[in-house]
Amino acid sequence: MVKVMTEEEQRLRAFLESEQEYEKRKRNAPPQMLHPEYINQDSSQSILINGQYDLAHFSVHEYKVIRQAAINSGCKYDSCTGSLKLMNTAYPIVYKPRYVLLEMIVQLYGNSAQQNDILAVALAYAYKGAAFRVPAIERFELYLKKTGKMPLETGLPNFMILSEPLFSNKISELYEKEHIYEKALFYTQNAYKFICKHFKGDWPFYTNRIAALEELIENPKKKRKDRRDEKFERQITEATTKIINLLKVENVL
Repeated sequence: MVKVMTEEEQRLRAFLESEQEYEKRKRNAPPQMLHPEYINQDSSQSILINGQYDLAHFSVHEYKVIRQAAINSGCKYDSCTGSLKLMNTAYPIVYKPRYVLLEMIVQLYGNSAQQNDILAVALAYAYKGAAFRVPAIERFELYLKKTGKMPLETGLPNFMILSEPLFSNKISELYEKEHIYEKALFYTQNAYKFICKHFKGDWPFYTNRIAALEELIENPKKKRKDRRDEKFERQITEATTKIINLLKVENVL
């Protein structure tokens, strides 16, 4: 005998999500993002000279931020994704420690042939600034050549730095600034597809950007030479080497 539901039971059933609806929502939901642990930073404890970063000297606080980021990442104990964990931890860090952490990734993993290390170094270069866009693109394309896939399609954890649309937007920006507009358009469209799949609403940022990149393909801008602060880059390299050695003495790296 089939039980007939009362009106109250029907209202309750309509209120609750069905198993089929739950499974559909679960399938369509974006993967859970792995956020880095929060590290408190105090800009008043940065050592400056004439309002600029003093890269020859680091305060105890600045060093502790760098050290804590290395510890939080667990990069010392993970030979597979340690470089990406360190990059993910470095992403929200600001001020002098950010420069050091990005350069640390380049120094620790720059000569590695492991595909995840290549990707981490590509991202470190991407966030280091305009002077490093070309090596960032070179390593990203080497990663794609090795894997044939976007990072999260390889089964990597959903680190914040690899999450969409952040990742595709950053790659698109690199190509655009280097006047490679077709590839900039491709990655912007990739980010837009992700947004449309997982979120409702209009997204004028993407439609406007796609239109702008299509216009640049037809009428490209003249490329300008980026200025490099070679003294600043050299000081960052030297400071990072010293800090890496300190962290190794402390058995953090």
